[in-house]
Amino acid sequence: WLDRLKFLEKRGHLDLSGFDFEDPVDLEYLYKRYVIATASLVQMVSDLSGVREEDVEDAIRSFRG
Repeated sequence: WLDRLKFLEKRGHLDLSGFDFEDPVDLEYLYKRYVIATASLVQMVSDLSGVREEDVEDAIRSFRG
């Protein structure tokens, strides 16, 4: 999963410059943010946090693939 993220950064889709790949906290965040965060999970968190569904849909559409 980390190689895929680095590939996406190389192609200009992500900016990982603020992360330390030797730091387990940074790695955990990256994994949770870019690997396991599905659209349904984002929707559930948004519902619980009071974010409007329209905002979530706009954000989801902004991601490639």
